[in-house]
Amino acid sequence: MIRRPDGMDRRTMIKGLGAAIGASALPVSPFITGCAAPAPTRLIFISLDGLHPGHLDLDARGGAGGSDGDWLMPRVRQFVDRSTWYRDSKAFMPAATDMNHLNALAGTCSAQTGLISVCTQIYGWHEDGTVHYEYSDLANLADEQGRPVDTLFHAWKRAFPESGTAFISGKGWVAEMFRSSGVVDHIVTGVCVPEGMSPPEPFSYNDPAGDTDGDCDPVGEGQQGDLVDAMEAQPEVLPSDEWIVEATLHVFEQDDPGLAYILLQQADMAGHLVGTAWDPEEFVPPPEPYEPPEGCSDDAEPPRVSERNPALYRESMLDNVRGIDAAFGALFDGLEAQGVLDEAMVILASDHSMENHLNHTVEDTDFVTALTSAGHIAWGDMHPHCTSSMASLFWRAHPENIPAAREFLEAHRAIDPLTGDEVCPWHVLGRDEMRDGVPGLCDPGELYHDYFVAQGGADGAMLWPELILLTRPGWQLPIYGGFINHLGIELPSWMPPTLALRGGHGSVETLPIITAIAMPGGEGRVVETPIRIADLAVTAAAVFGLELRSSTVGVELPR
Repeated sequence: MIRRPDGMDRRTMIKGLGAAIGASALPVSPFITGCAAPAPTRLIFISLDGLHPGHLDLDARGGAGGSDGDWLMPRVRQFVDRSTWYRDSKAFMPAATDMNHLNALAGTCSAQTGLISVCTQIYGWHEDGTVHYEYSDLANLADEQGRPVDTLFHAWKRAFPESGTAFISGKGWVAEMFRSSGVVDHIVTGVCVPEGMSPPEPFSYNDPAGDTDGDCDPVGEGQQGDLVDAMEAQPEVLPSDEWIVEATLHVFEQDDPGLAYILLQQADMAGHLVGTAWDPEEFVPPPEPYEPPEGCSDDAEPPRVSERNPALYRESMLDNVRGIDAAFGALFDGLEAQGVLDEAMVILASDHSMENHLNHTVEDTDFVTALTSAGHIAWGDMHPHCTSSMASLFWRAHPENIPAAREFLEAHRAIDPLTGDEVCPWHVLGRDEMRDGVPGLCDPGELYHDYFVAQGGADGAMLWPELILLTRPGWQLPIYGGFINHLGIELPSWMPPTLALRGGHGSVETLPIITAIAMPGGEGRVVETPIRIADLAVTAAAVFGLELRSSTVGVELPR
């Protein structure tokens, strides 16, 4: 059995606690108040990938102004209300997956790791002009001084070499990013299934687990189709939160890790495929009255659709959030039953949030076709790496055309389908803006990596984009070349530019995140001071006396 940092295994500790409390009927809980708080000997991260913090304020039907006993997410609310809850929390740009999970574990922003894209990173060009990419891997990253990126997993293993570590992830590529590091003992994904468990099974995003009236819920045209069917048929790529919870409890029962990172992916994928429900003011009655099937209750909440995209009904979105909350509750109950939480510092965080995309056309934001038609690029000159509301543009040839291409992009206009106004759907950042920052978009250096910019791809180093596009609220950038990076799946390379998603993230509007920290014996309180996701790693390092050896930007939080 893997032992805790202090040398005592969990079962021995629980037995000792049982003898100590003897006849007391009180359960041992990390939230007991009025007692001396024991120092934690275990660190657990739980990430609800893509969950907007606005969900935590909704009532059970999804309306504004939830209250005790009437929450959309009662189990998550129970946790944050008994923790130190940082109400003003944000990720770093890009507001996307890989980089912010790493930021939570390394105390960094992208300018200190080089992780600028999701799932795949750009390293150069093939002879035929196509881009050379590789999957995200710590072995290929460096801080701005060129040093290997150090994380809590590295620091934990240095301090407690006999204590086990685990990364249990509903997004396999995020956990696989750590495999080459050699500091994660157990990597669990839908492909890497723990011994004794069955592989993940298909599940539905429009009729998720726990949905008792799925046959009565309306499903919009935008919430179904080939992409939804394809994702539901590949649970090994993105397994359900229920399966990840089962796998987590299995790992803790069998291997008792001292440090674990648990990534529940369903809020993110549901947001991409069927939409996100966090803003009740966005939803209006559908254009055509909805007639429920025979036998459905007349007391059901009247259906609502997104004002941004009337093809998105809110019921599927809300049911997904309820299922995510139930999975979190099952995880918490299971870990508590195993005695894990009695000794753990538990950090709950999302990595970014989501917004619903506008119902605009692909021509509105197809910047590659527009640049090509205007003569600013030819085939193979530039590669666009897109993540729904953010794109990195890498030039292979004719960099002298970049200033004219940028000016063209800044002058581009499209009709906002909500207002009818002619607007530019994006902000354009060159390397000067990445380095110096742009108020309201990014901090100085947040999107600029000194080392990789200076390397310029030499010796196989990762490339840094010459331009970055950040969309304005609701606008979506096309998928190019058939690879959907933020879903980790490939589509046919011959596909034309496509608006594949219903909701997305990457730009500044999706920076807000959930952050709460529970300590053994801690009491609930709310902290309104603004924090960033990098603060979590620095705070955890301070609690456990760990040293992070590469650059950090985070600060230690009040607890």
